[in-house]
Amino acid sequence: MRMLVIGDTHIPERAEKISWEIEQYLKGCNFDLVLCTGDLTSAKILSFFESIAKTYCVLGNMDDLNLPAEIKFKIDGFKIGIIHGDQIYPRGDDRKLINKAVENDLDVIISGHTHRLSIREKKVYNRKILLLNPGSATGVWSGGYASFIPSFMDVTINDEKIEGRALELYGKKFNVTYFSFIKLI
Repeated sequence: MRMLVIGDTHIPERAEKISWEIEQYLKGCNFDLVLCTGDLTSAKILSFFESIAKTYCVLGNMDDLNLPAEIKFKIDGFKIGIIHGDQIYPRGDDRKLINKAVENDLDVIISGHTHRLSIREKKVYNRKILLLNPGSATGVWSGGYASFIPSFMDVTINDEKIEGRALELYGKKFNVTYFSFIKLI
């Protein structure tokens, strides 16, 4: 199962569009799912993601769309949750994200709101939890610690393993960080 993990586009309020380089990458992939952390701020962007693959998108604090606040589902034995992240204070706080994951019995929690790409694996009790934040697909400012670098993730789940590529766009070139995650059984 190949998934695009993306969010915080803020189009048209903070950015005009997704960059040509990112759009070409997304169109050139054969994604099975799009997992979106919200703050699209436009139904057009949601439609674009839906044209790529089946889309699960949560409501961001800047959205005026009919979307759920949280989504939980299971893929190949992994329990995954998506939130925007405005429920977490301070923004992106690992401890609070871990608590949310434990409360909901999640192996992976995907959040946005910080506009900063992050991949963190945490050991909690006798298990591991993967915290993913795709950053902002347009690299726009946020009220917190934005990186100002457009970013997203290309993630594959096979059997009991998650493998991913976190992509950051510098000018016209992607910087790729690879990651993998196997949960403790």
